[in-house]
Amino acid sequence: MILIVTCAHIDNDNKKRKDDYLDSVKSYLNYADYFDRIILLECVSQDIEYLKINDKIEIFYSEKGNIFKNKGINEITHINKLLNDLSINENEKIVKITGRYNLINDNFLKFVNSNKFNFIGKKCDDLYSNARSKKAFHTFYMMFTKKIYLDFFSELNVSENEDFLHDISIEWLFYDYIIKKENYGIYVENMGILTNIHYNWISPAKYRKEIC
Repeated sequence: MILIVTCAHIDNDNKKRKDDYLDSVKSYLNYADYFDRIILLECVSQDIEYLKINDKIEIFYSEKGNIFKNKGINEITHINKLLNDLSINENEKIVKITGRYNLINDNFLKFVNSNKFNFIGKKCDDLYSNARSKKAFHTFYMMFTKKIYLDFFSELNVSENEDFLHDISIEWLFYDYIIKKENYGIYVENMGILTNIHYNWISPAKYRKEIC
């Protein structure tokens, strides 16, 4: 099983933001025995070597750029490129975590290990109360096989247009794709992750930490 951690360092990152990344990576190492590889996928910067604090950690720098207004589309584009470049079995289990989110237990990892689903996710209605939250999967912490992810991306038919799906949540897209498939799991318990929820509809935007 492989862990992919998405990172997005910007030029003016302050010490607090970098410390958040470092703390989150340390939290993943507490559960390193679950993973054959731990990959940090940096999607903006070209220098996050300060996070290589263990020999098991690999750092990949994406060269895809971030042309889309929808940050979720940018992220799946980076991950798609990485998976195409990795020489791994198409049925390899991959756990994806958004950087700066800390693991506080291995509840979800135990579930992943004990099942043979090709996707496992949790619905968004534990943290959000909008009309679509019951028909959306959290994308900050989920498991998928290489094949299911590449098929998902291929079906989206992403166009090189900055406005592509700019008003559609990536959490909705995953849900709409997965529920048409077979052999997926919906996780309903505490996942064991401390989130950093971004309220971008508030001005100025605010964050709040929630255990999911």
